[in-house]
Amino acid sequence: MITAIFSFLHFMIDGICAAALFSRFASGGNVLLRFLVYNFCAFVLQMPFGAILDVLAGRDRKKAFPFVFAAAGAVLTLAGAIVSPILLGIGNALFHVGGGVETIREDRRKQTRGRQLGIFVAPGAMGIFVGRLIGTGNISRDLVFGISVVLVLIALFLLYRAIFYSDRLEEAIPDRRCGSDLGSGASQTGQAGASRYAIFLLAGCFLVVILRSLTGLMVGFAWKNTVWMSLLAVMAVVLGKILGGISAASLGRQKTIIYSLAGAALCYAVSENLAAGLMALLLFNMTMPITLQMLVDRFYRLPGTMFGFLTVGLFLGYLPAQFDLSLPIAGKWLGVFASVCSLLVLISQRREMT
Repeated sequence: MITAIFSFLHFMIDGICAAALFSRFASGGNVLLRFLVYNFCAFVLQMPFGAILDVLAGRDRKKAFPFVFAAAGAVLTLAGAIVSPILLGIGNALFHVGGGVETIREDRRKQTRGRQLGIFVAPGAMGIFVGRLIGTGNISRDLVFGISVVLVLIALFLLYRAIFYSDRLEEAIPDRRCGSDLGSGASQTGQAGASRYAIFLLAGCFLVVILRSLTGLMVGFAWKNTVWMSLLAVMAVVLGKILGGISAASLGRQKTIIYSLAGAALCYAVSENLAAGLMALLLFNMTMPITLQMLVDRFYRLPGTMFGFLTVGLFLGYLPAQFDLSLPIAGKWLGVFASVCSLLVLISQRREMT
């Protein structure tokens, strides 16, 4: 229930942000700066917010700190939709960190090995799509905003009930040491090796996230020329994220990574075809929950920090599109390159494939 509510809220929050950006804040002067500041606040601030949440939750895991962050984020998002893109971005960041950490905790309680993560992260893309349609269309924005306020408040109330009155929250979450901590009996050589590997893992997942963000924004498709074709593309992205978490838990991370990214590279090569292009989007996005799960498993006590760490990568991948920069590789070949590069980077993390 908790993951379902947070997933719905994820759809709503991202939808409200997109609608506000493309209606209230997309006209007048300094539009590029407004979008840049919003995205900086929404993505980069997730890392410090996540670190703060980890510190608070580490002192008492039974406290509902993730819910407090998510609720504050929802309220600030609603206020920011009227007041400022800065407040809008801060609200978005707080919600994502709170919702993401509570989803990770729910996944650990249920021992579903990352299935919950794919379900939580997926609706955001659909929310952005719908919100952008509302923001750039002729739909009554005040009516939509009013409905959004009601739905968000209802969802927050249900989440409050779920958190404070669910017996599941009283179940102990298995306690593990941070993955890079070898314990007091480890040798200095072993500690140094673990530290080097941890850096290698962080850098690898960070690079993959940058490539995923860059490819999603920079690779276009000739067939995506109507609202309905765009909707199909977004649905492929959403389904890919959901299936990625399910497949990794069922088939294993290694098989999922190899099959999805190798298939994505092949499909991107012929992505001018509608079916191949949709499959490329689906397969390429299957690794999104996997990269997050790899880090939160390795750094067990730092779910908020790891969640925010990867969203910084999303922001960096967004910058070339924001500034309309030209890249050495473009079009479908960027998709092929990103798929192959991501495959090589992730498959090298063999220690995280179990």
